[in-house]
Amino acid sequence: MKKTFIQIFFPLIIILSISETYARKVVNNEYIIKQLKIEDGLSQSSILSILQDQKGYMWFGTGSGLNRYDGYSFKVYLNDPTDSLSLSDNGISALFEDKDGFMWVGTSGGYLNKFDRKTEKFERIDLNLFEDKSRKVDDNYFEYPLLYSRNSDNSVTTISEDHSGKIWVGTWGHGVFIYDKHKKSLLNLRHSKEIISSLSYNRVTKILTTKNGDVWVATFGGGLNKLMQKNKINSDNDFYLFQKFGKSKSNNYSLNDDKVTSLFESENGTLWIGTYYGGLNKLKLPIKNFDSSKIQFEHWVPSVAMKDFANKFSIMAITEDDSNFLWVGTFGNGLNRINLVNNTVINFQHNDLDENSIADNDIISLFKDKSGIIWAGTHLGEGISQLTRQSIKFNIIKSIPGSKLNINDNVIWSILQDKENILWIGTYRGGLNRIDEVRNKITYFKNSLSKNSLSDNHVRSLIEDKFGNIWIGTYSGGLNRLDKATSSIFRFMHNPQNSLSIGGNQIQKLYIDSNSTLWIAVFGGGLNALDLNDLNFSYPSFKKYKHNPSDSLSISDNRVYTIYEDRNSNFWVGTFGGGLNKLNKKDGTFKRYRYDYRNPFSLQNDKILCIYEDKADNFWLGSSGSGLLKFDRTTERFTAEGYKYNIDADVIYGILEDEQNNLWLSTSNGIYKYSYLIGRVVHYDVQDGVQSLEFSGGAYFKSGNGEMFFGGINGLNRFFPTQVKDDSFIPPIVITSIKINNQIVKGERGSLSLNYHENFLTIEFAALSFSNPLNNSYSYILEGFDENWENCDAKYRMATYTNLPPGKYIFRVRGSNHDGVWNPIDARIQILIHPPFWKTWWFITLTVVFAVAAIYTLSSIHYRNKLRIEKLKTKLAADLHDNIGSGLTEISILSEIAQSDYDCKREPNVLAKLRSISETARQLIDNMSDIVWVVNPDRDSLNDLLVRLKDSYSDILSSYGISFKISNLDKLNNLTLPMEYRQNLYLIFKEAINNSIKHSKCKKLLLQANVRSNVLELVLYDDGVGCDLKHIERGNGIRNMDLRSKNIGGKLKWSSVPLKGTTVRFIGQITNRNVFKKLF
Repeated sequence: MKKTFIQIFFPLIIILSISETYARKVVNNEYIIKQLKIEDGLSQSSILSILQDQKGYMWFGTGSGLNRYDGYSFKVYLNDPTDSLSLSDNGISALFEDKDGFMWVGTSGGYLNKFDRKTEKFERIDLNLFEDKSRKVDDNYFEYPLLYSRNSDNSVTTISEDHSGKIWVGTWGHGVFIYDKHKKSLLNLRHSKEIISSLSYNRVTKILTTKNGDVWVATFGGGLNKLMQKNKINSDNDFYLFQKFGKSKSNNYSLNDDKVTSLFESENGTLWIGTYYGGLNKLKLPIKNFDSSKIQFEHWVPSVAMKDFANKFSIMAITEDDSNFLWVGTFGNGLNRINLVNNTVINFQHNDLDENSIADNDIISLFKDKSGIIWAGTHLGEGISQLTRQSIKFNIIKSIPGSKLNINDNVIWSILQDKENILWIGTYRGGLNRIDEVRNKITYFKNSLSKNSLSDNHVRSLIEDKFGNIWIGTYSGGLNRLDKATSSIFRFMHNPQNSLSIGGNQIQKLYIDSNSTLWIAVFGGGLNALDLNDLNFSYPSFKKYKHNPSDSLSISDNRVYTIYEDRNSNFWVGTFGGGLNKLNKKDGTFKRYRYDYRNPFSLQNDKILCIYEDKADNFWLGSSGSGLLKFDRTTERFTAEGYKYNIDADVIYGILEDEQNNLWLSTSNGIYKYSYLIGRVVHYDVQDGVQSLEFSGGAYFKSGNGEMFFGGINGLNRFFPTQVKDDSFIPPIVITSIKINNQIVKGERGSLSLNYHENFLTIEFAALSFSNPLNNSYSYILEGFDENWENCDAKYRMATYTNLPPGKYIFRVRGSNHDGVWNPIDARIQILIHPPFWKTWWFITLTVVFAVAAIYTLSSIHYRNKLRIEKLKTKLAADLHDNIGSGLTEISILSEIAQSDYDCKREPNVLAKLRSISETARQLIDNMSDIVWVVNPDRDSLNDLLVRLKDSYSDILSSYGISFKISNLDKLNNLTLPMEYRQNLYLIFKEAINNSIKHSKCKKLLLQANVRSNVLELVLYDDGVGCDLKHIERGNGIRNMDLRSKNIGGKLKWSSVPLKGTTVRFIGQITNRNVFKKLF
């Protein structure tokens, strides 16, 4: 049936003409709404589908690309025409994660993509292969919303998984596809006019598998389908039958529209059905009646005041939050939160003038994440709206026109709650505000012409004395005292003509010590004191402590900012530029603590804004420039505690402590709670109800009942610490990115195996808590490299390592949410950097084996060569002995025969020559014998040398009647000597023995050998007549002995005692060069 122009466009006019008669538009103070757009990294701003995976990442399917979000940045997946394992196309129309952790991505191009995050590869399943023109849907273009106008018949609109593990895919014209993951087979279910229980219509908008396993299929034009049963046609094919639910004019409890756009099952088992024209329907699950006409749908309508709600919404998406509010996204009328208890609706709409409004009024996708955040996807051009319910931890007192307790200025400089629980607030321009919360009354004290009025509207400090008077320090009007009973004010002003007047009119801080002395920090006028016990208003006397450049015991600076007295009655004064001072009240002297660049433990900053001593006797300083400082009063060392524990604020304005040992800090970056016993830090900002990130110096106060007050530039925060409840959501910790040598590693890795040159690593990580991710905290360590855990905040959530040496490492990272709730389970990755091949065990082993083999081979060659040479020497010596020696022997014998036969009387000269020939031949024979012995390798021990000496001289010594004895002979067999060493020793002691025979007239010779600590000592003793050492030193024989001794690195010593004998002593060092063990 054709529709007229009015019939087509009148519903759209109704949708876009929403009236406040049916829904309350919210002035949003309950939710923080963050908008994520293209400028934030989103690839395209039409958000067709939303999913949170098992790890905690948020995924957004857009009109151009798949986007993964970690709270800080987007990672985009797009089609790559050159890569068949990339996305099939970029129109991401449906997302689903199955029980096995695989993500299924449906596209407008008619593909189902299976995404493996470990490899970041997509497996494509082409649904276009099932084209069936005979069953093409025939409907009017204008009958379906703009959202679906871009779709082809095979465009994927929805994905689900049944309890058997099969993937159900809904399309915009080709019905339902069922994909068997194990068989990798597809089954197409479509509407058939011949089969009554077939799918009711082929335009599928939503498939939902309920908790009890029922499969529901929503269609745009054919109502609802519930899978009744699955019959087997044969072993390979299944036949699916559906129970249908549609609109019936005769049944008031039927669906009120066949164009079903969304399905959602709530926690209590209610099936919510969103329609395009008919509003919201609901059905209590499960249903067991197979007669569809008897199934009663409830047509949900809001309260009476909003009775037109149901038929004016084009519902596109439904979800439910942790408070059981139902959230409904509409096309044209924004986002709606329904309270099902009283059926009231709060409507969220886009407002160009309000940054805390939703991004657009066309909401086409909704999702509630694990932490309770609502994510809303918009249709055209406006991206994502993230709605986080505010956890208001801090109440605010600020100027609100029309309010009965309206303070007159939002810039707060000082705070006091007196003994009567009256709240006093000093402001920047509004003077002093007195709030009586019991009587609901506020009183203003301001400067006027009256001298009994406040002297200045800039109130810097407040304090109450024991008499109930309020003392007021002003910026330029000196000191004021307020009598609460009469509300009259008395002024104490600086008078240059009166040395007893207050030291200046700019009062920064007031403090009353245990002796009821009022101490006044006069900015520029030093430290002043006023005794309140004996106060004379007519002639007040102020004691003043001022800086004296020539006196090192005076206060360090006149710009006094804060004052504090510790438990031991030590009095501390913080200055703005002069550091910390400790006052000795007895003699009025000061000990100074200043910044000293040469001392790393000195005060880090000379601008001290506040001082506090905690219950554990820790001493804390708030500085302007170096954050929170800790002072060890025993060692007098300062540490920058704020930097150590990621308190990201350079300026600490105020320090208070609760009963649980937590320090509460007002700073230049919001409020911090620091649990100093365990080192835990929580940061609070405007999202938590903090008046502003900027606070004011001096504007902090803790009342007697434990309530804390911090003032800033936009009002006053008040709270009870025990009532500040942290977000309990424990965020999953993930490693989001790994770079090796600045190249991104694809896929999710549990381990890395790298070459030695791949040692420049950057690892990024995230705690997947999206409420306030910039306040999430992190701590990481690379085991095997780092010694301690490193802390970092969200701005620097990465770890970089350069030139990592080869080895095994484990990178671990921990994280917390914005309220400091840490996940005890860290994310980790194992890293193995292989050494270069020349540093591997097998290469080193082979090298050692090769070196040993080479040394052995070379040694063997050397030994064989040496042995060959020694054998050659022996052979040459033997040949020499046999040939030349025998000839010399023959000459000697013939010369002796000639002597006996010759007539010596006739030729005496001839006889002398024959005798000389005989003696020379015999001497040559002896020398030849010595040479043969020296070169013989089998006679290389010290023992052999001594035996040779004895054998050589035994006959001669015997003929002279001289006895010859060698001691320690049996201990010298294992000491081998080189040939040169052996030859020189032999000739030295041969000459020594000859000298004893010729000159000493001795009867005994003793040769003694000793080896001690690598020192060889040979000593020859005779018992002769002694000798003249001077005469001996001039002899050639002695000089030759000395020369030979030096040639082998030894020293020769002579000693002689007349009539008692002579001693010749050789001392030589035994080294590896001249002594060898027998190795082979």
